Amino acid sequence: MVGAPDFVLSEDHKSILFGYLESWYVSALQIETNTQEIKKNENVIITVTDEIDIPVVNATIFIGEDEYSTNELGMANITLSETGTHSIFAEKDQYIRSEKIEIQVQKSKMKGLDCIFQLFQETYIWNLLEMMIHNFF
Repeated sequence: MVGAPDFVLSEDHKSILFGYLESWYVSALQIETNTQEIKKNENVIITVTDEIDIPVVNATIFIGEDEYSTNELGMANITLSETGTHSIFAEKDQYIRSEKIEIQVQKSKMKGLDCIFQLFQETYIWNLLEMMIHNFF
């Protein structure tokens, strides 16, 4: 965190977050995910820490209009069911809001070979059961 007069704008910066602080002893939230891309209905783990990587308990994570809360490890395990690009950020009283990050949720679909393999397994088990029942009686 740096005061506005000391900030040097460069091409690496996507946005600048200004805030009013009642105290110089305010921490800034950091947010990260275990992945930037998931399939629909898969889980993503979101971690919220302060600027010295201490987990932040009960931080609110915003994904669209949905809100989630971090646990005692500063983490939330969230299932996303809507495809598309989602903006994620975290807030908590007495902290500076985290940056906004994005996660891409893609359609989940089985690949052709996976479908064939699953069908083969189900057919094989069914045939095995029929054979066992037939031999038993």
